[in-house]
Amino acid sequence: ASEKANFVWHGASCLPPEYKRCLLALSRGGSDADESREFDLGDKAFVKDGFFRPEAKGSLGWHDANSVFVSTDFGAGSMTTSGYARIVKLWQRGTPMSAATTVFSADEKDLGAQGFHDFSPGFERDFVWRGFAFYNNELYVLDKAGKPQRLDLPNSADKSVHREWLTVQLREPLAEGGKTYPAGSLLATNFNDFMKGKRVWEVVFTPTPTTSLQAAVWTKDFLLLNLLEDVKSRIEVFYPRTDGWDSSGLETKEDIVDLTVGAVDADNSNEYWLTSTSFLTPTSLSLGEA
Repeated sequence: ASEKANFVWHGASCLPPEYKRCLLALSRGGSDADESREFDLGDKAFVKDGFFRPEAKGSLGWHDANSVFVSTDFGAGSMTTSGYARIVKLWQRGTPMSAATTVFSADEKDLGAQGFHDFSPGFERDFVWRGFAFYNNELYVLDKAGKPQRLDLPNSADKSVHREWLTVQLREPLAEGGKTYPAGSLLATNFNDFMKGKRVWEVVFTPTPTTSLQAAVWTKDFLLLNLLEDVKSRIEVFYPRTDGWDSSGLETKEDIVDLTVGAVDADNSNEYWLTSTSFLTPTSLSLGEA
């Protein structure tokens, strides 16, 4: 109101573990382009001389309390032909954005690129996402020298790293180590072993003619799968053991129900949110613990 601007909320990223400082993404009038501003939850105000990214199709994400990954319009040649940021930089607090250090550059014909930090205690890592299309992308981890190392995975697959685990949801069959894993499968392996060249996949889920995987969500120690069986939702809770993966299902009161699940705090907790909707009962939100 004080700026007489019509801002549309594009989300927030808050800095763990205190979650007192947040980076707000705000769009003028609801356009794809937005700006990022640092906000203090205690003061309920924008931080004076805090991090600020001008309006562009880009992103701003925490690296630590005094640095951020920034992808934005840095001038001529810094955007892709799709109109998104293609250069990822590391920007230190108290310095102009023009002084930020480049850590990755995508091609001008790519969709875009952005960097992000994994804050999981004991498993902190820096990543870069490079997109060619919405379901065609590469994932890189930055080594100790800050050099990007590509994860040798299909571009079409959904890739996720959680603590010691790398999980991959396939959109196309994967032939590796004398085995072929069908599209729709969810595979898991030790992340560090994978980066050293080992290819020992554990099959967490394989689709059937009647069952498919909609989403996979980690809590701290458990992997929750949102499955469709005969077009009906159910949640399976998976737990990695030394001899494979164990699982159990979540009970629901109704047979035909739409379920979605999300972690409360995947770094520190096994709690989850469960949203349930059906033809007979109103939408409900439940809190559970794996």
